[in-house]
Amino acid sequence: MNAYERKEMIPTEEAVYEAEVVEQPAVFEWAKGKVLTHEDFEIEDKVAYVDDFVFSGSITLIYSPPKQGKTWLGYGIATSIAVLESVIGVYYLDMDNSISTLKERNVHETLLKEEKIHYITRGTIGCDPIEQLAQIAQGAVRHAYEGVVFFLDTTKDFVDTDNKNQSVRFMQYCVRIRDAGGTVIVLHHATKNKKTISGNPVFTNTPDNVYEMKQTGKMENIINYDLKVTHARGLVKDCRWSVDTKTLRLMAYDAISSGLSSTDKEAAEAACFALKNAPQGLSMSKLIEAMGMPRTDRRGKRIVQELTGTYWRREELSRNKHIYHIIKEQQ
Repeated sequence: MNAYERKEMIPTEEAVYEAEVVEQPAVFEWAKGKVLTHEDFEIEDKVAYVDDFVFSGSITLIYSPPKQGKTWLGYGIATSIAVLESVIGVYYLDMDNSISTLKERNVHETLLKEEKIHYITRGTIGCDPIEQLAQIAQGAVRHAYEGVVFFLDTTKDFVDTDNKNQSVRFMQYCVRIRDAGGTVIVLHHATKNKKTISGNPVFTNTPDNVYEMKQTGKMENIINYDLKVTHARGLVKDCRWSVDTKTLRLMAYDAISSGLSSTDKEAAEAACFALKNAPQGLSMSKLIEAMGMPRTDRRGKRIVQELTGTYWRREELSRNKHIYHIIKEQQ
């Protein structure tokens, strides 16, 4: 090859320009508006609706044996979420309880007073529960449900949870709602032996986070819950919460109603009263005496130890000397 032939192989400026302006393939009609762009990634981080527990834009499934108070916990979560500025609406789909049951629980005087909470029952939808969920999923276009939270109570009232096709269909609807920006909280049942989640594996594999729930104590109108993470994709943690069945509020875990006898509760209340009137704090022996027991009483020591961090805090003055102060929330 001579020099002239080699020169002919070098592309001219016109040829380079023509190569640069080659028309790209057109976007198919069916893909328009559906292809991800850089703007789609300009999203805010997930919001913790309930610290370490429920996050925006996720599916959270909570399961337990029957009669453990799942619905009460659902109410507590709903009231906590409804007051957040980032939430524009809470839709509680209760396909389990009757209107008479809801009246006995005083839902109309408590939960329904929250302006953002919209309560829907089997008697108000005029169709099968799964059809109602399908209608919601049908409206799940991009960004449609941002700031909206859906409670589904309970899965067995929407579908046969042992039926694969029905279970997959149910979870597909949940995914569509989540992908449209919504938050879904599903209340589910454990197996008859109470050891694991019931139904098809899709209930374990599809949600972002799965919790095993146990009721750990109940005293008067306070129910305590222990929630253990069994499957997770998000930054969730094991947690404990309490719900006041009179106000339907979710609260910090109430150690007293979780395992103390009525006499222990009276002793703890007496200790709180003494601490409120002792801004300088009390030693363990003085705190036990305030409970009406001898200062070395073993029962008194147990109560002090169990409720440290919940009703009072311990301050270390020296290696062998500590005093206790009332926690502000209890004042």
